[in-house]
Amino acid sequence: MTFHPAPARGPAVRHGGGTRTLRAVALLLVAVFASACTIGGDDTPEGDWARTDVWSREDSWRHGGWQDWSPQTWARAASGFRNPVIEQVWNARRLGEARQRGKAMARSAAAVRGLAGTASEPSAAAGSGSPSHLAAVLPVGRVFFDTPEGPSFCSGTVVQDPGRPGRSNLVWTAGHCVHAGKEGGWFRNVVFVPHGSDLTQPPRAGSAADAWWAEDAAVSEKWIAEGTARGAGGAFADFAVLRVDPGPGRAGTSLQEAVGGALPVAFDHSRPPGKVTAVTGGGLAGSSCTGRPGPLSLRGAGPDTLGMRCAAPDGTTSGGGWFASGADGGLVLVSHTSVRSAPTGWIAGPRLGREAQSVFTALRRRS
Repeated sequence: MTFHPAPARGPAVRHGGGTRTLRAVALLLVAVFASACTIGGDDTPEGDWARTDVWSREDSWRHGGWQDWSPQTWARAASGFRNPVIEQVWNARRLGEARQRGKAMARSAAAVRGLAGTASEPSAAAGSGSPSHLAAVLPVGRVFFDTPEGPSFCSGTVVQDPGRPGRSNLVWTAGHCVHAGKEGGWFRNVVFVPHGSDLTQPPRAGSAADAWWAEDAAVSEKWIAEGTARGAGGAFADFAVLRVDPGPGRAGTSLQEAVGGALPVAFDHSRPPGKVTAVTGGGLAGSSCTGRPGPLSLRGAGPDTLGMRCAAPDGTTSGGGWFASGADGGLVLVSHTSVRSAPTGWIAGPRLGREAQSVFTALRRRS
């Protein structure tokens, strides 16, 4: 990059006996120049944030600058997530315009194996003990965000934070719901809206049923390198975790406290999770599929993912959690929907192993 330092301002340098002062000023200018050249860079979009006063940049976004998706402003690197709160950006009209961001592929494009013996039980009728009843009481919701194509949404799950027992602000979702992978960068205006919220009204600060702005997010470097919006590219690393900000209007109440619970993430490195229930219907509707996932080899997806048959009548939503019984009998999150067939006949999700655990741990420790 080319850097042109502004003229120095301050006390004038005296001409008599000022050699050391001149030398100090020269060294200071060199240091400023070197620092500016090493922050970001023209080949990294997030460098635009680093080279510009952050407050000025955020002020620009609040006045519509977030709609500039040019490569110079679209942050791509894992450390480039920025999500300043923009009041009223999510109004009733834009919430209604948001479309499910699905990662679909034609059934004929998949090399499917390992699904024999799996079963699905799509259900939309509420009832005690039914999959739909289970989905209705889980700590789930929708992740809304802006993309270059317009407003979108996925599903998300409130998950436990081992460093903040009982007071988690973490949400688990799919990687392609917050980052475009090798095709782009971080999406913007990312918020989590818990199940039960009134989507005909704009989210308001200060209520548990309203939008919780993401203040940090993490995805895998492998997703950034290989992920695609369509097809199976990067599916094995298609996971993300958000940390939301309760904001000043909630008096320190955490997301977990506000929604009434959070689930642990079961990072299993070796075997399929057994019988699971996968939330469908956009994260806010009480419908689900139940089955026993097995290895599913997807052309272009990299390492094996997990798959099961699911023909939910209302469709499936990316990021929708897959839940199973843990060692203590309680529910745990074992995966989430990443890819679905078109038309829906099966769903696939990443195996949450060491890579997923490292992404989760890294974000927790940044708090």
